[in-house]
Amino acid sequence: MLPLLLLLLLLLLLQEANAIFSKYDLTIKGDGSLSIESIYHGIVAKDNLVITASNVSIKATKKGLDVNDYLVFDNSNININSETDAIHVENEDEELGYIYFDNSCVSITTKEDGISA
Repeated sequence: MLPLLLLLLLLLLLQEANAIFSKYDLTIKGDGSLSIESIYHGIVAKDNLVITASNVSIKATKKGLDVNDYLVFDNSNININSETDAIHVENEDEELGYIYFDNSCVSITTKEDGISA
């Protein structure tokens, strides 16, 4: 019985684990590819997230991208498969909470909002 309880506790702890978490600004840049599979959110940025000149694929059981300040896609290809909001950007400050697309392709598969900003 004890191993089962430990397994359940471990699964509960893992549910709160995001694949990538940044308390500050986060930039993803490069010619290669980044593939993320997460049992929670794919990428969480408490400030801003900039994805430039990159190929990013995210599969998450919660939000694909969860950003507080703003999100920028620049010359990138993004594929998001999520169970809740694929892209969520929100901030109480009226100057923030936006998404900017420049020469980028974003493909979304989700059961809830594709983009929530």
